Amino acid sequence: MKTLEQAFPNLIIRKKPEDIKELNDMPGSTIMIYHHTGMGDHISLSSLVRRIAKDGNYEKVYLICFESNNANVCKLYQDSEVIEICTIPNRGDHNTIIKKWVAKKNPSKFLQLGFDDWGRLDGYKGLYVDTLMYAAAGYPVKTRWDDYYFQRDEEAEEAAFKKVNPDNRRYIFIHDPGDEPQHQWRGRITDSLVRRLSTSGGPASGGQRWQWIDGDEDTLIIRNNPSVPLMHMGKILENACELHMMESSLRCFAEGLDTSRVQHYHHHYIRDHYNIDHGTRKVWMVVEEYDPEVKLRLLNGPAQLDHFDKYGTICKNLHGFYCPTWF
Repeated sequence: MKTLEQAFPNLIIRKKPEDIKELNDMPGSTIMIYHHTGMGDHISLSSLVRRIAKDGNYEKVYLICFESNNANVCKLYQDSEVIEICTIPNRGDHNTIIKKWVAKKNPSKFLQLGFDDWGRLDGYKGLYVDTLMYAAAGYPVKTRWDDYYFQRDEEAEEAAFKKVNPDNRRYIFIHDPGDEPQHQWRGRITDSLVRRLSTSGGPASGGQRWQWIDGDEDTLIIRNNPSVPLMHMGKILENACELHMMESSLRCFAEGLDTSRVQHYHHHYIRDHYNIDHGTRKVWMVVEEYDPEVKLRLLNGPAQLDHFDKYGTICKNLHGFYCPTWF
C-alpha cells in the first residue's frame, strides 16, 4: 500500500509542529490538518488550527475528525467559512480514508501533528499534551487560551441547564467515567467524597482567598448527562458552585469558560497518566488519591504559565502534596 508521500508526490507534507511557520510561508492556498482526534484534542488545539488558518492566509483548511466527534467539532468551528471538517471512522484504516479525502479535496499542503512524532514530543519542556504543541510550533503557550473562541448558542445552553436543573437549585457538578469506566480509568468520584471535600473548603479561582462551601444535603449533585451535547454545557459549568472533574474533553472545554466564581477539583487519580499542571489557566485542588487516605495538592495554573512565559521552564516549587487534616 502506498504511503501518503508516494500516492501524492506533489503534496507538501510536514509532520512536526516546528515546521508550521515554514509551511505557512510556502506556496499554496489550501491545507489539510490531521492532529490527534480526541474531542479534548480538538478543543485544546482549536486555537492552533485558527492561528494556522490566519497566518497562512488559507482559502480553505480541511480538518480531519472522527465521525463520533463531528457534531461537536462542527459547532466548535461553526463561525468559520475557511475551516471544513472531513470525517474518518473511529476504527479501521484511517490512512486509506485520509488518502481518499486528499484525492477529493486536493489540498496544497498536509500537516500531521503527533502520532508517529509523539515519542519525540511527549513531555516537551515538561508541558502538557496540548500546550507542548504550541510551544514546539513557536507560539506562546497562552495562545491556547488567548485565541480560543467558539460561537455559543445561548438558547441551547439554557435548555440544557433546565434539563439537568429544572428547579434552579444550588449544585455541584461531577464528571467521571460513569457506570462503564474504561480500562485505563481508575475509580469514580463518589458523592460522599465530594460532600466531605465541600464541607471542608477548597481554593477559589484566580488566586483568591480560600472560601468555604456548605456541602450539606441541600446542595444538589449533578452528574454529566451524555444526552446533553458537550458544546451546550457552558451555562451548566459556569453556574456550578463546584466542578469535580476527571481529565476529559469536558475539562478541556471548561478551560474556555468563565468559571471565576466556581471552585475547581481535578480528580487526577482517575486518569493519572495525564498531568494538567502545565495545561490549565485555572486554580485547582488536585485530588491525587482518595483511598486509603485523601491526598491533595493546590495547582496554580496561571502562575505556572506565567513562569513558563518568563523563564521557558516549569517551576517545580509550585508542586507539593499534603494530606488534609479534616478527614
